[in-house]
Amino acid sequence: MAKDSHFFAPTGGRRKALVPAGIPLLLAMLAIFFGSRALAQTATPGTTDPSQPFFAPAPPAGFDPVRASDADLRTYGFPPRPPLISTAYAGWVKMVTAARAPVANPTLRRTNVIHGPARNLVRIVGVANTTYQSQQWSGIGVTGASGYFKANNSYVVGEFPGVPAIYTSVEDCKYGPYYATMWVGLDGYGSASGDVLQVAVNLVACGNGTPPYQAWFEWNTADCNNGQYACSEVTIGGFQVNQGDVLFVVVTYYTTSPNGNAYFVNYSTGQYTSVLFNEPSPTNYQYKGETAEWIVERPLGANCAGPGGGVCDLTDYAPFYMEGTYNGILPGSGPESGPDYFVMFCPNWNPVSACQSNTVLSSVTQYVPTSGQIFFTPAGPATQYIP
Repeated sequence: MAKDSHFFAPTGGRRKALVPAGIPLLLAMLAIFFGSRALAQTATPGTTDPSQPFFAPAPPAGFDPVRASDADLRTYGFPPRPPLISTAYAGWVKMVTAARAPVANPTLRRTNVIHGPARNLVRIVGVANTTYQSQQWSGIGVTGASGYFKANNSYVVGEFPGVPAIYTSVEDCKYGPYYATMWVGLDGYGSASGDVLQVAVNLVACGNGTPPYQAWFEWNTADCNNGQYACSEVTIGGFQVNQGDVLFVVVTYYTTSPNGNAYFVNYSTGQYTSVLFNEPSPTNYQYKGETAEWIVERPLGANCAGPGGGVCDLTDYAPFYMEGTYNGILPGSGPESGPDYFVMFCPNWNPVSACQSNTVLSSVTQYVPTSGQIFFTPAGPATQYIP
């Protein structure tokens, strides 16, 4: 199948059926199990244990997030309001007013897929910007040593004007599953950090029953126990993502428990959900708040390349862009330095013969600092038939 050389644009006029707005979300204490078991939702509102992830309650009828107090925005799981004069304010209004239909009876499922902070970054010298070679990441980040993102209400936004297509014609499923994870996060590559707080969407090919599009969150630390609730990827059942949908994802850090918030809204359908959770503990890698990231990644998975699990092969995704902001600021124009760039390279591909070391797999082909648009393009064996 021939690939379109243009960037993917949303399908015009396509809408999905809305969940009735009057159905309230269940606020739940979540019991987490391994494998394919969903997290049980048995608690009633007001009895939630904040040490475990739980869904924010649906707001009352007539709730207006644009005019709501900061406290109510947090209670009902909406992202913090940026300054009225910020370049991000109009986008914030767009994403909070699009949240018309809370997911009815959402579920959480912990998987055996692990994302985590940056691993084995190698700085590429001789380029204009700070650029890192990575086996897993492509994208951009901003950084500083001041712990800027440790302030209350620190957040990162990713807007997808069109969720990209998955090109399955080049995948050989005997080497699957293939992943392209599009995420925004905090603290993923700081000098003293060993954690990352992240919110994302997976694009999965050859997933053997895994949906091709999944919403998920994770708060991984370098030494957390994979049996803990957020140490590995936790997917959200009931929140629908489809090719071409206009999608917002937001991750927020709060200084009081629960410290993490994952917010998803599908502008094309009006469906939204919001999950509150804490960092796994005990751990030697506490949140430092040094960096923010906008990334396409191939994660670690037990069913992926290498004996006993390893780095997954990259899904052949259609070139796309996301629009990024942090704390109402465009990357590269605020108090944090950057952007830094990450380029995804081999090694670690299955089969090894299909991807020589230093072969580019995914990269940012353009960043527009006046709009926050980050353009991603796959390359190498991700776009080719495997012999």
